[in-house]
Amino acid sequence: MYRHDDNDGRGLYQLGDMTSPNPRPNLMYTWKGFESPTAGWRYSRETMTQLDAEGRIWYPDAKSKRPRLKRYLSEMDGPVVNSIWTDINPIGSQAKERLGYATQKPLALLERIIKASSDSGDLVFDPFCGCGTTVHAAQNSGRRWIGVDISGDAIDEIKDRMAGIGVYDGQDYDIREGSPDTVAEYNRLNPYEKQDWLIRRLGGLPNPRKSGDMGIDGDLTFHLGGASAETDKWGRLVFSVKTGRQRKPEHIRELIGTMRNEKAEMGALILDADPTPGMESAAQRAGRIKYQPRSDFPPKTYDKVQIFTAYEIIDGATLDCPPSMHDVRRYRELQPRMRI
Repeated sequence: MYRHDDNDGRGLYQLGDMTSPNPRPNLMYTWKGFESPTAGWRYSRETMTQLDAEGRIWYPDAKSKRPRLKRYLSEMDGPVVNSIWTDINPIGSQAKERLGYATQKPLALLERIIKASSDSGDLVFDPFCGCGTTVHAAQNSGRRWIGVDISGDAIDEIKDRMAGIGVYDGQDYDIREGSPDTVAEYNRLNPYEKQDWLIRRLGGLPNPRKSGDMGIDGDLTFHLGGASAETDKWGRLVFSVKTGRQRKPEHIRELIGTMRNEKAEMGALILDADPTPGMESAAQRAGRIKYQPRSDFPPKTYDKVQIFTAYEIIDGATLDCPPSMHDVRRYRELQPRMRI
C-alpha cells in the first residue's frame, strides 16, 4: 500500500482520507480552492496549515477531487503480530540455508522467536540444537547461548556455520564435550553411555533405540562416489558395540549378518577388550570395499569390517573409510570460499 515516493528522503507513503468520519459543521471550510467535504474536514484550519507547511498534503490536479494526507511507512508501527506467521519463507525455499537436517527451521523464524521472548544479553539454551539454527539466531540477536546435541557431526556443522559468520571455537565460544578423557572416566559410564560416546567419537550417530535395535547401535553415511550432489552415491556403515568382557567370533558373524540385512556396505565392531585372533580373522575374511570419488581419481580400498577397542578410541583411533556425508558437504561448501 505504501507505493508513493517523492524522493525527498522521507521514503514511501500511502494516501489517507482527510474527510471527517462524522458530520462536523465547524470544520466545513474551503481549503486552497478545494470545497469542504459534506461532513467537513478531519482537521482544523490551523492543523491543515501545519500539515501543508510540512509537505504532508497531496493535492490532485482536478478540483473535483480532494487533497489527501501522506502517511509515511517509517512512521507506522504496523499491526501486532498474531500467532499465525505467514511472512517467513519455509526453509526449502532458502537453498543456501539448508544443511540437510529434516527438522531444520528457517533462521528468520528463530530470530523472531528469540527477539520476542528475550532481551539483548539474555541466555538462550537449546538442548537439541541440531545444525545450530538457534545458536546462530541467538548470536545474530546479541544473546548469549548454550547449545547441546548428541551428534558429533552436528557439533562440527555448528562450528562451520559459526565460522561462516566470523565466530570461532576457542575465541568466541568453547566446546565442552561431555566425554571421558581417561580410561578411569570411561569406566564410570554406564553401558549405554559408553555405547553412545564410542560411536560419536568415531563420527557416527548413535541409535536412540536401546532395545529392539535389530543389532544396530549406530550408523554413519559415507560417500561412494560422484563429483556433485546430482551424481553422488552414498553408503552406510553400521556400528555394533559390545561393552564389558564380551569378545567372541560370533560377534563378527552377527555384524556381517546385520550388514547384509540392512544393505550396509561396512560395519564397525567396538569392544572393551582386545579382540581374539579368531575375531580378527573373521573380519579380514569379510573383504574390502573399493572407493573411487571420481573417474579421474585412483581408487582406494577399505576393510568392510573393522574392529576397535574403547581404549584405542580414547587414544584417538579413527575409522578407515571413505569421507562421511558431513565431510563431503563441508568440503564443497568451503571450495567457493577458497577460490575467492
